Amino acid sequence: MASLASVVCLAAGAQDQTVITEDLFSLSLPGKWRGTYDRASDSWQYRSADGRESVTVGILRRTAGPDLSSIKEDFRAYLQARRKSELDLGGPKVRLSEPEVQERGAAVLARYSGFEPRDNRRTLTRIIVNELAAGSFYYEALGFTQEAFDTRAKVVLGKVGLIGK
Repeated sequence: MASLASVVCLAAGAQDQTVITEDLFSLSLPGKWRGTYDRASDSWQYRSADGRESVTVGILRRTAGPDLSSIKEDFRAYLQARRKSELDLGGPKVRLSEPEVQERGAAVLARYSGFEPRDNRRTLTRIIVNELAAGSFYYEALGFTQEAFDTRAKVVLGKVGLIGK
């Protein structure tokens, strides 16, 4: 599933931007980020220049039908698997919020946050399942206050796209 990513750093006045365009998704990150595809986890991983922030993207092509009931079924399974994985990786102290779920046309979306107090690690996960793919966009940051994290997360995961019709 891996392809060569197009990663472009654009200057936008004083604010730099890293634009990532893959076959299955797109992402626009504030500032300068570096990324790579990890074959072992079948995911794309990006890290900010200062190393305090990272974004991990996982995409699965759907094989079930394009009808909304099939999308919802895949969404429930994908959301459950993602949350379990995050809890397993984060250890017993990690706390995840309840997912906020919404439907948009032929897609189902969710977002939820996490916090691990030992390392002051905050996370935000966006899940998108549409007629062609299921994707997760996982943002994590170290050392941010809740307010600073919330503001930054809106910018970091504010411009994501998943392949669709």
